[in-house]
Amino acid sequence: MDNIAVVLAGGKGTRMKRKSKVLETLCCKPIISHIVDKLKEINLKIVVVIGVESEIPNLLGESVEYVVQNEPLGTGHALFLASEYISKIHKKKFFTVNKYFNTKSLNALKVCRASITCLKNKEILIKNCVKFNKNSNFNVLIINGDGPFVNLNILKSMLYLNICDMKVLVGCADKSSRFGRIIRNNDGEIIEIIEAKDCSNDEINITEVNLGLYCVKNSILQKNIKKLSKNNAQNEYYATDLVQLVYNDGGKIESVNVDNNSSAKGAMYLSVNDLNELDAVEREMQSDLIAKLRSSGVRFIGDSVVDCYSKIGSFSTIHAFCNIEKSTVCENVEIFSHCSLCNSKIEENVKIYNSCTILNCEIGENVKIGAGCVLENCKIEKNTTVESGCILKGKFN
Repeated sequence: MDNIAVVLAGGKGTRMKRKSKVLETLCCKPIISHIVDKLKEINLKIVVVIGVESEIPNLLGESVEYVVQNEPLGTGHALFLASEYISKIHKKKFFTVNKYFNTKSLNALKVCRASITCLKNKEILIKNCVKFNKNSNFNVLIINGDGPFVNLNILKSMLYLNICDMKVLVGCADKSSRFGRIIRNNDGEIIEIIEAKDCSNDEINITEVNLGLYCVKNSILQKNIKKLSKNNAQNEYYATDLVQLVYNDGGKIESVNVDNNSSAKGAMYLSVNDLNELDAVEREMQSDLIAKLRSSGVRFIGDSVVDCYSKIGSFSTIHAFCNIEKSTVCENVEIFSHCSLCNSKIEENVKIYNSCTILNCEIGENVKIGAGCVLENCKIEKNTTVESGCILKGKFN
């Protein structure tokens, strides 16, 4: 069975005072969509733990699988529910392979999910069953649903459990940090994670912190997850307590350290907890997007905002205070100050002068749009000049 990612998104996000924090947007994209899209890039099966009446399925649709946490009993409880679901689908798949091996009907064999090229040869089926059994100890990546800065290289590193049973992503923070503290023994081994609210005066001074991303062998997860307890300040089941359970069971735990000079930005890497942090991460993500566009040959003169759905071609110039959302800007386009683009495509060699608003439009090559224009649902043919101050609202779809 392939590796699985469990996204913990069952919390209500009450600190935002608005809605579930995983549905808050960063660069016009919901936080949880940032996470899920990265997980898809490394071909993980994704299980999202959601709360009752969650709006997440409306957003993600059938691209992931869901487990509903009826009661908010903590991240450990959410992980327990996910582990039960994983156990069921794993047993179901293994049972399915064996069932079809014992079935004589060729038609029944054809619906088997196992990758078999010749269904008439029983030896191939036997080998497939053996292979499936050997690969049953897959890894489970566990990630909080409120962390948009998911780095592909770190995800891949976390999944590599060749010489250990579990990995934890760690970083550095000062004693005012709300992150759980990493506890090591005299040999430098990770033995426990203590949440900030449960730390003693000495423990709160530890600067190595947990960043909310783990990977554990499924067999180790299934063996220890039922041992979690609520003996803590929050009276909840903590997913972090799995670390101590694995260690006490003789498991080896390694850490993956975030480089504070990378795009991860240290302890901000995998967490958005309130609106202040949301704004801070928005600025950081926006800065990263602009930097990538600059490195591809796009010039920005002053501050502008570009969302993560938009594309801008090289040799283009964006002047100050522009806003570009869900749009494609081709090569050698110049957009002057205070312009706003949304759901539009701008072809090559176009000039858009100051204070224009362009919504749901297609702008052809070599077009010049004068200052102060408002274009909505329009298709402007190539080599056209739109005079300043024009308001064009069409029915183009």
